[in-house]
Amino acid sequence: MEKLFKELRSENCCITKLDVINEQPDKHKTDVLIYPVTEEELDFIHKNNPEGVISQELKNILDITFFRAELEEIDVVPTSSKVAPRLIAFTGIGPKSEVTAEVIRKAHAAAVKKIKTHRVSSFAASVPKLNMDTETVISAITDGIIMGDYKFAKYKTKDKMYPISKAIILADEKYLKLVEETELASDCTNLTRDLVNEGGNVLHPKQLANLSEFIAKRYGLKSKILDAKDLENEGLNLIFAVGKGSKYPPYLIVLEYYGDPDSKDKIAIVGKGVTFDSGGLSIKTGKYMYDMKQDMAGAATVLSVMKAIAELKLKKNIIALIPAVENMVGPDAYKPGDIITSYDKQTVEVINTDAEGRLILADALAYAVKNYEPKVIVDLATLTGAIVRTLNTYVAGAFSNSDEYSKIMFDAGEKTYERVWRLPTYQEYKNDMKSEVADIRNTSPAGLAGSINAAVFLENFVGKTPWVHLDIAGVAFSDKESGYIPIGGTGTGVRLIIEFLKNA
Repeated sequence: MEKLFKELRSENCCITKLDVINEQPDKHKTDVLIYPVTEEELDFIHKNNPEGVISQELKNILDITFFRAELEEIDVVPTSSKVAPRLIAFTGIGPKSEVTAEVIRKAHAAAVKKIKTHRVSSFAASVPKLNMDTETVISAITDGIIMGDYKFAKYKTKDKMYPISKAIILADEKYLKLVEETELASDCTNLTRDLVNEGGNVLHPKQLANLSEFIAKRYGLKSKILDAKDLENEGLNLIFAVGKGSKYPPYLIVLEYYGDPDSKDKIAIVGKGVTFDSGGLSIKTGKYMYDMKQDMAGAATVLSVMKAIAELKLKKNIIALIPAVENMVGPDAYKPGDIITSYDKQTVEVINTDAEGRLILADALAYAVKNYEPKVIVDLATLTGAIVRTLNTYVAGAFSNSDEYSKIMFDAGEKTYERVWRLPTYQEYKNDMKSEVADIRNTSPAGLAGSINAAVFLENFVGKTPWVHLDIAGVAFSDKESGYIPIGGTGTGVRLIIEFLKNA
């Protein structure tokens, strides 16, 4: 299983370790110095004779460069003998009044991508003085460097990667712990990207279960893997029904972390783990099936979060549940019109087999509520295309029966820039999900308000437990590169959930 873990991580991320050294930027010997510049600083340097050595280096090139310090604008230039770095990557961060943590992340991601085209083996990042606390700046620099360096290239046979062997943040050593913790969360974001980008032929339900068990053993988690026979015996019929059409049998993966054994409080996190979604008998067209390897992004996020909190030694008790299935066409595939009894004995009419994610989540939610009695339960799922039409690819949809925990999730999103927006779950939407022949149906025949209908379906299975559902279909996968967001799996949700867990 260790071999599997190493193969899944491959060589996608070249920066393996960030260090902190308290040294002046012009004195630190490195291949490249990343030096952020605001538009105001550039204007001052242009009009005056600056005292700082680095500022003088910038002034010397202003007559021969078009550098304007705009966001993500990078100018890599050779240095004079007055400074130790061989090159300086002047990195634009725009007007000082508009610089945020997200601006810093994007700028440093752009800088890392740019300097790697120069085939350097080391770099150092200077910490700018801005209108925000130093901790926020350093954390954002770390995020930008680690997440910005990611590229899924393990199957490329011709493109050579040039690894960075040494990466430094020039700051007081007291910030080392902050950098290490931030780097850990960002690297777990990259782990999620690795898993989401992997093909369904490699990361099928059995392999996801194997990987989960390996992570549990390595990082001191308790694990319980329920296979197809266990699912039938336990009455987890929705998970079993969705997965039985594939040659790869379904699983329910349960991981337990007890960071506060003196407390009885537990938080449950549930991730949709459809390792490939053909739509089942309600089959998708090729256009909508192509990227369905990413339909397990919720599961990948939850698994990466569990790794992170174990390494962070978070003082919380967290239960993770991952229903892992492959939704395929086959002689045993479940069918439209089937009526299936859920784990908590509700009957569900299947209208559309391509609305499978909510079915497996329903059983997992009910299992968590009955067996662990969590104080709050959170689920993440690439659940509906409707959420993309509502919020585009910028924000995840949030649905909740709790104002308190919805607010904690919103605040976590604002801090990490993995933003969420709460949508309604009024009774009228719940009425749309009532069935004429069973307790509930898995889709509304009208096909309207698809994301809300999916959410209110799930709400039936949490009882009175406070609950937050995140529909991450729009933010989990990207077809273009932007800042520190790569093409493919984005890893969005890892830093969000870690921040939520710290405050829940």
